[in-house]
Amino acid sequence: DNGLRFASAIYGRFVLETTIREFAEKNGISPVKFDQFIIKLRQDGVIHQPFETSLRANYKIGSWAAHGNQEFENVSDKEIKEFLSFIRDRVLTLK
Repeated sequence: DNGLRFASAIYGRFVLETTIREFAEKNGISPVKFDQFIIKLRQDGVIHQPFETSLRANYKIGSWAAHGNQEFENVSDKEIKEFLSFIRDRVLTLK
């Protein structure tokens, strides 16, 4: 709400990636790249395809912001709020 779109998306990406990395390591998975983590989590049956797809889509929003990609300009404030809610409600609650 305070206009910090880039910062919100970048910090959200950091939280998303760190949480998934820790979750994967807790499940015995230690690939280097984010994409490898989520693929391995799905292959091992820890997460399902729809959640993997959601992780990838949400990670992309944060990546666009972090890398100054022009695509981020097309992301609405509502989508950023949904991105942050996804992290809060779906990612930070992983066990």
